[in-house]
Amino acid sequence: MRLTEQQRAELARRGWRPKQVLDSTMYEKLIRCDDGDEHPCAITVVTKTGEIEGIGGPIEGILELVAILGISPPGYRLVPDWRPFESAPQDGTEILAYRPDAGVFTAVYRPGLDEGGQDTDEWRWFSTDGEDLTSDLPTHWMPLPDGPVASALQGKEGETGC
Repeated sequence: MRLTEQQRAELARRGWRPKQVLDSTMYEKLIRCDDGDEHPCAITVVTKTGEIEGIGGPIEGILELVAILGISPPGYRLVPDWRPFESAPQDGTEILAYRPDAGVFTAVYRPGLDEGGQDTDEWRWFSTDGEDLTSDLPTHWMPLPDGPVASALQGKEGETGC
């Protein structure tokens, strides 16, 4: 998707500069806010493939950008900033978790396991790989992205191996 002159003018008026020509099939990187701040990222875009890409600017600015560009392809959604881990759901829901030393991974709050591998009454945070996170909790979390939409997968079986 190429930006129209009107879109370019509106983006420039708001202080945004296009980082690249937008590809209507992926939207991996939209634009970047160049305000001189070393860490301007405040929102994450999750693509159909589950890839996560941080882009700069406050959430309000990104939502304005999406409205300006008219981006609303099925299977994509904007996910707000990473949330403090203390606010993560403790109901068995899998989430994306972040810890500076480990990066992004999936985690779930579930019953712990005894030495025999049986559930205990004590619930704890675990990575979905089975690592007990009790002594080294993540710092941030966000919901898992939606799965791809069925229409996006039609005709792609040969490409995905499904």
